[in-house]
Amino acid sequence: MADGQGRRCVIVTARYEGAWTYERATGDMVLCADGGWRIAQAYGLAPDLVIGDFDSSARPEGMETIVHPIRKDDTDAMLCARYGLENGCADFLLLGGFGGRLDHTLANLQTLAYLKAHGARDARMRDGLREAVVLREEVIALPRRPGHLSLFAMGDRCECVSVSGAEYDLQDGALTNCFPLGVSNAFREDVVRLSVRRGLLLVLTDETE
Repeated sequence: MADGQGRRCVIVTARYEGAWTYERATGDMVLCADGGWRIAQAYGLAPDLVIGDFDSSARPEGMETIVHPIRKDDTDAMLCARYGLENGCADFLLLGGFGGRLDHTLANLQTLAYLKAHGARDARMRDGLREAVVLREEVIALPRRPGHLSLFAMGDRCECVSVSGAEYDLQDGALTNCFPLGVSNAFREDVVRLSVRRGLLLVLTDETE
């Protein structure tokens, strides 16, 4: 494949819930993590590459694949994430990745944290019901969603966390990974502004009323 410099890496996972939210943009590198090729096929998306051990799905026909052994340290999504990093991608979008087995969901969220810790400019995961994004020493603006807004520390501690435009605002606060202070907030204004000065901050939004 061509070098991924300047491209977004889109990783299709093996589970997707809700309405399809992705429209391929020019230059996107689309990877499928193992059985994610079935999701891509169902929505008419042609992947550039399928990566996995194929322990839970058949190896697809007519698609370029990289096959890994079943006994390995990396999940299939992590294999795709590493491939994107190695090929120069800076922005990452995991499609699906929520629901089903809790351990798989947590592994995918940790993959987002890994990407941010290894230089990704943007690392997020979404399906038709919710979205997760990991922040590292940055400021973002989130447009209003009808459901919940929750924040969690992905490491031991996030410092100088600020939230404005939400039901519960925060100014230069701290979040730790052993107390869920940031759970179940909500949008008060059309845009919520979030920032974190130190640490990896997980931001979760959903469409639940």
